[in-house]
This record gives sequence, C-alpha cells and structure tokens, in this order.
Amino acid sequence: MALAALALLAWVVVNVIVPVQQTSSAVTGSSAGSSVADQLGASLPSVTDAPRAGGDGSSSGALIVSKQKPHVVPTVQPGREYTFLSDLLFRSGSFEVSPKSGNRLDALAGHIREIGVQGSIQVNGYTDSVGSRAENLKLSKRRAMAVAQALSDRLDQVDVRLEVQGFGERSPRRPNVTDAGRRENRRVTVVLPEPR
Repeated sequence: MALAALALLAWVVVNVIVPVQQTSSAVTGSSAGSSVADQLGASLPSVTDAPRAGGDGSSSGALIVSKQKPHVVPTVQPGREYTFLSDLLFRSGSFEVSPKSGNRLDALAGHIREIGVQGSIQVNGYTDSVGSRAENLKLSKRRAMAVAQALSDRLDQVDVRLEVQGFGERSPRRPNVTDAGRRENRRVTVVLPEPR
C-alpha cells in the first residue's frame, strides 16, 4: 500500500505539478534548480492580514496575507517552487480560476498536507509584457489572490499563511518576443518554505 501511495505521489509530481527547487538567487539570475515549467523565490517586505478564505464569510481555510508595501519590490523566498502556467488556470485576461484546474490545486494541497508544511507559502503572480505595466501588475496580483483563495479552501486546518504577491511583467522567464515566450511568462508560482 505504501508503494502504491508513493507511485501515486510520483505520478502527481511528474504529471500534475512540476516542482522546481530554487533559492532566492533566482531573482538575481543564478538558478539552483532545473526549470521545467515555471518558477521564482525570498520574504515579503510588509503584509497586512486578510480574512481567511471562505465564500460564505466564514473563517475557514488557511490565512491569506495580501497587502504589499507600496514602492517595495517583492521578493521570492527560498524553497521549493511549483509553477502553474496561467493558460492552464485562467481564461485569457481573466483572474477567475477555471474549474478544470481543480485537480492540480488538489494535488498541491495534498502534497502540502503530506509533507507537513508550516509557515509562509508564497503565491506569486506574473504576466507577459503585453498591455500596460499597471494593468499587468493588477492582473498578476488578482491571479495570485485567486490561486491563494483556491488553495486556502483546500488547506483548512493546516498551519500555514498564504502570502500573495504580484510581480506583473517583472522577472520574465523567457523573452516576450514570441508567443511561446509570453506563454512561459504568464504564470503563478507557489513557493513552499524550506523545511525547519
């Protein structure tokens, strides 16, 4: 039975979510891990607690932290990073998580529970460079918040905080000159803290 559970976990990691280990050095350009899908990684400069997720106004789910300090560049914490291309989570221009992405988020939440993550989990949004910087920043924050809310609902009774940041078009993974490059840059990353 343990072997079957291990095989299932391996399948989920390989086929549903793509883990990328990377430290905060990714922000400066040196990578500590392989990049198969999408990534990035340090701590939030300043946050304000938001209510816990719960569509009915209840305080269920993991705590979501969403207020970035104005005029401070967000950073990515060291830890294991899971990247979701926006095309797989959202319709074009939208920040509503699509129902078909539920399996991916279920798998990640299950993994977080299984390995006993504690502390702050960053949910970081990124866009391509099409459109204005201000609109891209707003969209990246909204998409990160939508993913954080979807994860929060799945992490009820788990002692974690979901810290939401928007990077907009900063920190592209690929040049924004091709459709393929722009697709790689439109992403939401979930960065688990390093084990204590």
